[in-house]
Amino acid sequence: MAIFKGAGVAIVTPMKNNEEVNYDKLEELINQQIDGGTDAIVIAGTTGESATLTMEEHRDVIKAAIEFTKHRVPVVAGTGSNCTRTAIQLSQEAEEAGADGLLAVTPYYNKATQGGLIRYYTEIAEAVKLPIIMYNVPGRTGCNIMPETAATLFKTVENIVGIKEATGSLAQASRLMYLTDGKIDLYSGEDGIVVQGLSNCLVKFSKCCTPVPGDDIVGFITRGYGVSVHRADCPNADPARRKPSEAGRWIKVSWGSDTRESYRTTLEVVAKDRLNLIVDISTVLSSTKTHVSSMNARSTPDGFALLSLDIDVPDSEQLRTVMRRLEQISGVMRVTRPAG
Repeated sequence: MAIFKGAGVAIVTPMKNNEEVNYDKLEELINQQIDGGTDAIVIAGTTGESATLTMEEHRDVIKAAIEFTKHRVPVVAGTGSNCTRTAIQLSQEAEEAGADGLLAVTPYYNKATQGGLIRYYTEIAEAVKLPIIMYNVPGRTGCNIMPETAATLFKTVENIVGIKEATGSLAQASRLMYLTDGKIDLYSGEDGIVVQGLSNCLVKFSKCCTPVPGDDIVGFITRGYGVSVHRADCPNADPARRKPSEAGRWIKVSWGSDTRESYRTTLEVVAKDRLNLIVDISTVLSSTKTHVSSMNARSTPDGFALLSLDIDVPDSEQLRTVMRRLEQISGVMRVTRPAG
């Protein structure tokens, strides 16, 4: 179950002139955000300059935010560190203080391996019972959680439930959603690509509706595959679901294989070049009755074959089937949906 759906606000850590935490101002900021309709409070994250807080400040800021929030919205506490022991201690203290979930950034500066990341997140998760959102922001940390690594953690560690993706790569986010069958809670850490991310996860806005600034569409990124949506006040929406008073809300009208209209998407296949590669790919597309609009081939800088396929599929289930079958072809290294 998601810690929260919608948009969570990352709160700054206000300071006095003497560099002590200004708890009066912190309470004011939290009340202002909740009154404004935020869906969650994220405390002691990057915006809160957590890396420069002392251990005592970090602990006390999280505890104060929980007290100020008064259970009105979930509180997600930033507890990641470049030291696993420190991250565990902060996570345990946040749990004891009453946080609803944890946001754990990758260990910064250390440049952990993918195996190291699995151990880091597993040890944190085993030390607490709270749900954990992994935080992937390689531009700041120098460390990228690859989709395969995030999927492994999601599938094998019970209380790792989501990821905050701030890579700026829609292809990487799409790959992760594919590997987890769209079940991982995916939060966007890049405001500029939220709508593109929604589209890339196969959210389809109904033709009679158009998103406008302020619309509550962020939550659909967590469950994007094959969703078609109407605005809640749309006269074409299901009367049982229609709520004219909630004009900025969106409601699902179809899901997965129930989506009737086909959509066009692009797949990129990276493979070891060999004689029958094109034939094998064409056989998969033919056997799955997938319409191909175009197919272009070129070489990657490291000498592998890169095939770009524009295909039409009726629903997300067929898309997953096609991608799975393509990955099974001898020599194929990966199949992805690029951004855009």
